Amino acid sequence: MKLHVIGTIFTVALVFASCKNEQKDAAEQINTSNPANHTAYVQATKPSTPGWIGAYTGTTPCPEPCKGEKTEMTVNADSTYTLSVQAIGQEEKPRVFSGTFHFDAAKNVITLDANGDHHKFEVQKDALKELDKFGDPKQLGRQEDYVLKKQ
Repeated sequence: MKLHVIGTIFTVALVFASCKNEQKDAAEQINTSNPANHTAYVQATKPSTPGWIGAYTGTTPCPEPCKGEKTEMTVNADSTYTLSVQAIGQEEKPRVFSGTFHFDAAKNVITLDANGDHHKFEVQKDALKELDKFGDPKQLGRQEDYVLKKQ
């Protein structure tokens, strides 16, 4: 009799376990077979891309006899950048730097790696403002002249 009871309990446990696995398998099939469900899942689990990711351009001041530096910067969601700087009237081709950057959310500042000579940019609404290497405002020219506008 005891063996019969133990056998019955074991059989019931197996039935419940297989039902749970069937439900799980069916749920997984629904989620992966429906592209809309899959897209919603990916978007919900994907970290949001900051609004400041993108391309920026502007002309920034430089010491005499330079008439300004045409500056273009692209910051990517994967923490990489490309910076292009060309002294107007002095350089035929721009100097191009690329590498990685670090974003300090507390200060709202992007710091480029050694390839970008550790330049810093303050993230503003639809703009990046070039700072000195200490994260302070640049001293040459007006502050608004150091702003790169988002394209």
